[in-house]
Amino acid sequence: LVIAFAIIMVISNPFMGLIYSQMILSIQLPITIFLQVYLTSSEKVMGKYKNRTSTKWILYILGGIVTVLNLMLLISFIV
Repeated sequence: LVIAFAIIMVISNPFMGLIYSQMILSIQLPITIFLQVYLTSSEKVMGKYKNRTSTKWILYILGGIVTVLNLMLLISFIV
């Protein structure tokens, strides 16, 4: 909490601070998506409720789309 408060006090433009914080949070989103697809597709974890192969690949494609969009956002702020 103290570190977050200190960072807020240093930021001169609150809007850009919000954008940067959301961009940093979005970096972990693909990791979470791929981990959840992996776990819900595992018979060891889910048993008979595991994802079907078609569902698993649709979810991996959606995770790939999210990853590409996050990379595009990151590149747009760097360039």
